Amino acid sequence: MNRLIRNISRLVVSALVLVSVSACGQRTAHSEETQTEAIQTEPTSPEPDTLTAMSFNVYAGKQTEQRRMSVLQTILRYLPDTVGVQEATPEWMDYLKENLGELYGFVGTGREGGEKGEHCAILYRKERFELVETDTKWLSDTPNEVSKYEESSYIRIFTYAVLTDRETGSELVVVNTHLDNGSSVAREKQLAVLLNHLERFSETPLILTGDFNCRRGRGVYKTVTEVLTDSFEIALEKKDMATYMGSSMGVIDYVFVSSHISEVLDYRVIAVPENGMIPSDHLPVLIEYSVR
Repeated sequence: MNRLIRNISRLVVSALVLVSVSACGQRTAHSEETQTEAIQTEPTSPEPDTLTAMSFNVYAGKQTEQRRMSVLQTILRYLPDTVGVQEATPEWMDYLKENLGELYGFVGTGREGGEKGEHCAILYRKERFELVETDTKWLSDTPNEVSKYEESSYIRIFTYAVLTDRETGSELVVVNTHLDNGSSVAREKQLAVLLNHLERFSETPLILTGDFNCRRGRGVYKTVTEVLTDSFEIALEKKDMATYMGSSMGVIDYVFVSSHISEVLDYRVIAVPENGMIPSDHLPVLIEYSVR
C-alpha cells in the first residue's frame, strides 16, 4: 500500500505543480497556447522501491522567461529524486529555489565562492531524503579554496551530498560536477581530485552526475569508468542519443553509478519540448535505479 501511495503522490504532485506553473506562465507571459502544448504526457511512474536521478546542464546563457519555464517544467514532469544541475548561475539558483523549494532541498556553493558564479548544485526531494552532509570542493591542488589548474579555462568544482533515505534508512551519496571544456589535461587533473575525494565513500551507494565534456570511450570517460559504471551500459531499457546539441553533437553528460547500485532499470535522454521549446543546449539524462 505504501508503494502505491508513493507513486500516486508523485503523479498528483507533479500534475498539480505543472498546472500551477502553467497558470503562472499564462499570467506573466500570455502563453496559454504554449503552456497547454507543454503538458503533453503524464509524469513517469517509477517502479516500487526504485529511485530516479537526473543530470541537467541548464545552460548559463539566454535565460529568457520561456526557457526558464521550459527547464522548470522538465524537472516537474519527471520529479527526479535527485537532480544534478550544471551551469546554474545565481539567477538560475534563485529561480529554481523559488519554484521548486517546497519539493526540493538545494545544496552547493558557487564556483567563485559563496553564491557567486556557476553552481554544480544538487537538488533532493525533501519528502524522500534527509541531508546528512554536504560540501563543495574546487577541482585543483587546493580544493578547499577558490582555485583552478593553470590549464583549465574556468574554475571547476564538484558538490556532494550524503543523504539518508527516509523510507529505508540507508545512505546514498550524490555527487555533481562539470569538468573543463577547453583542456583534456585539465579534465584529467580535475577528475583525479574528484575520484580521490570519493574514496571515502567506497562502501556507500553513490551516484555521480555531470557534464564531463568528453565522449564515451575517450579521456576522462575511460578513467572514471575504471572506478564507476556508466548507467547507460548496464541499463535494462535504454536508447542511445546525443546529450549535447551544440556545434559538435554527442554524449558528454553522464550518470555514473557505484557497484552498490544493484540495477539500472531505465536510462533515457529527454528530448521532449516543454513550454514550446527544448530547454537547453544539453538534454537532461534520467535514470531509474535500485540500491543493494
